[in-house]
Amino acid sequence: MERKHGKKVGRKQRFNADDVIKAATEVGVHDFTMTEIANKIGVAAPAVYRLYDGRQAVVDAVVKRAAEEMPVTSTELPWKEAVETFISNYRETLTKYPGLAEEILGNPISALYFARQWETLTKALENSGFSVEGSASFAIQITSDTTARFVLEQLIPTVQDYQLELIEKTGPTFIEFLEHARDNIGQALDAADEVATQWSEYIHQK
Repeated sequence: MERKHGKKVGRKQRFNADDVIKAATEVGVHDFTMTEIANKIGVAAPAVYRLYDGRQAVVDAVVKRAAEEMPVTSTELPWKEAVETFISNYRETLTKYPGLAEEILGNPISALYFARQWETLTKALENSGFSVEGSASFAIQITSDTTARFVLEQLIPTVQDYQLELIEKTGPTFIEFLEHARDNIGQALDAADEVATQWSEYIHQK
């Protein structure tokens, strides 16, 4: 007898690109697999491939969506306020999309999706007296530094003692940095450039 009432049992048959983007965001844009996406949506994995050619296509869609949602900086703001606004908006976006910072850090070209935000920031810098070249370079550097700092802020508190012991065998300077970083992340990150230089020199000596 045909069942006419009640909830249908079985996998979800109808879904769209937004469902895929949402699932990838929830799993983490840097770590998801296509199978995880399919399971989260409630469809078979091959169905996801009918919307996206592969994992990278989904990653690009998520990064693009994140960039579309990030507000632009007013070109009328003084340069310091413009920079602070950009960083604040960018960090909010990185927080909303787990794994986005790691993805951009590992694949810097994906940051080009944020060209609209760079354009308004560089215009604000130009209005404050920066050169065209200097403004563009500064905007890219701010994005790079903020991305790296965000990743470190997430990573440092998760470092375990046994990991510190392993690192200590190859890098005495870096181990000291990590020990202090867990107690004072902000101060440690401010000195990260110096530590990275020392670490690089140590490696070259080996």
